[in-house]
Amino acid sequence: MKKFAAFFIVSLFIGTSCQSESISEKVEPIEQTVSISFKVALREEITPFRQTRNMPEGLPSDPIASQAEDNEEDTGETTQPTTTLSWVEYALYSTDDELIRHIRQEITLTPDGSASFSLEDELTPGTYKVCFLAHSIEEATFSEENNLMTFPQIKDTFWGNDEIEINAGDTNASFPISLSRAIAGIEFSPTDGVPAEVHHFNVETSGLYNTINLLDGTSTTASIEIPYNYTFIPEDKEEGKRIRHLIYTFVPIPEAEAKSAFIHTITLKAMPEDDITYPPVRERNITDAPIYRNKITRYTGTLYTAGEANTQFILDLNTDWEEAEEHQLDEIEGIE
Repeated sequence: MKKFAAFFIVSLFIGTSCQSESISEKVEPIEQTVSISFKVALREEITPFRQTRNMPEGLPSDPIASQAEDNEEDTGETTQPTTTLSWVEYALYSTDDELIRHIRQEITLTPDGSASFSLEDELTPGTYKVCFLAHSIEEATFSEENNLMTFPQIKDTFWGNDEIEINAGDTNASFPISLSRAIAGIEFSPTDGVPAEVHHFNVETSGLYNTINLLDGTSTTASIEIPYNYTFIPEDKEEGKRIRHLIYTFVPIPEAEAKSAFIHTITLKAMPEDDITYPPVRERNITDAPIYRNKITRYTGTLYTAGEANTQFILDLNTDWEEAEEHQLDEIEGIE
């Protein structure tokens, strides 16, 4: 799989300034500035998190997850694919982390379907920290007080930064800045098809982490409830179809001695059309779901079928950049 990398090519052009001196007064020299143009071609190399790898040997046969080799096509359909990026946040800081300016720039589509981004700035010679965040949520907000971007909903997001040095004598220079995925994914992969009596699927959580620090890329423990609801279409219920569900969250720094951050509670509900009169067709509860930046935590098991014996999920951790980590969870470890 291709790794997404957006390269911001920084072209520098000296903007000359003039100074004059009269007999009556002496004009203070004007500090020279350097005009900088940030340009990027966002090639459509953003790919979903890697497909499920083969399960390790020795796992119980119930449930049996469909197994796909790395070179085989994954036939499961995810109801929330990787989203198109629409906005770039640009923040300029001094070396002592003082914010100089923040600019939001829209990403525009070119006739060939690729995306482009350009932004101009003027800086005096010196050393600066430049930070970028690419996302698709127009309603996201930035706080100058704590450098936090706050999102009312969460989709694929990429962050990167670098330190650049601007010299008065520069006439042309470039700095590649690579953005990496800043969120985690949690996917629910069924081993059963969608029965006729199931109309929609809900995911409720104790809260998804919804902030990221534009300066250093870290996230706080602030969270909000972002309900997930998917209504099935007739094609979803065709024989052999397996409809997966994917939600995103930012990832705070784990607590001391913890191996990861967690979503503390997740409730999965396969619902009938009349969900006021009738209870869920099937309900599953997960506690302390581990999340990792750049990775998917994938739960595989029965999601939709009422009364099917199923005492465990298979937990499968996958990433675009690292080898898969695979684990098994049972009821005692937080699956109901």
